[in-house]
Amino acid sequence: MRYCKIDKEGQIKLEGDPRLLYAVMLGMRVWIVCSVWRFTAYASIIAGRYAVTRRQFNTTPEGSRHKERKLLDYQAHQQKLIGALAQSITFNLAQNYLGNYYLEFIQQLYAGSENYKPLKIIHHFSAGLKAYYTNSVHSTLTTLRESCGGTGFHAFSGLPYLCNEHSAYVAFEGDNTVMIQQCAKVIIDKV
Repeated sequence: MRYCKIDKEGQIKLEGDPRLLYAVMLGMRVWIVCSVWRFTAYASIIAGRYAVTRRQFNTTPEGSRHKERKLLDYQAHQQKLIGALAQSITFNLAQNYLGNYYLEFIQQLYAGSENYKPLKIIHHFSAGLKAYYTNSVHSTLTTLRESCGGTGFHAFSGLPYLCNEHSAYVAFEGDNTVMIQQCAKVIIDKV
């Protein structure tokens, strides 16, 4: 082990700068931010395909033999899908920035840099984005699953798997309430 040693009595001794260990720990939080947007993207694809193929409610005049309208033809359904797609795109753009910023920082540390100033901003953004992303994605997954009706709750749709898989992300690397408080502390300190 490179940064810590365990002696025969079970005592842990840290070697090196503890800020480096903290920087590596932040990597998990950055990874969460960089990965949760995919849940919304996948669920949007599933719900979008369902909305294009599922027909419901004949809104044509009585006696007409026209097909029922697609779910995607309804504005309420469009709002759900377009909002989820927009969320996955914007979350992806922001996570790209944070992920690249963190990667640059880690590469500089491996190259021998002693500059730990980026830790504070990485902590601030990763805490705030982790809390916001995981809560938002959790809500969006529920909305998309419900928008597919009973089919959204069947295992074969893939939506229950996404919802179950994502639910742990809300609690990984700290409670979201604490994450928001940590993010707000950095802002309050600047005021």
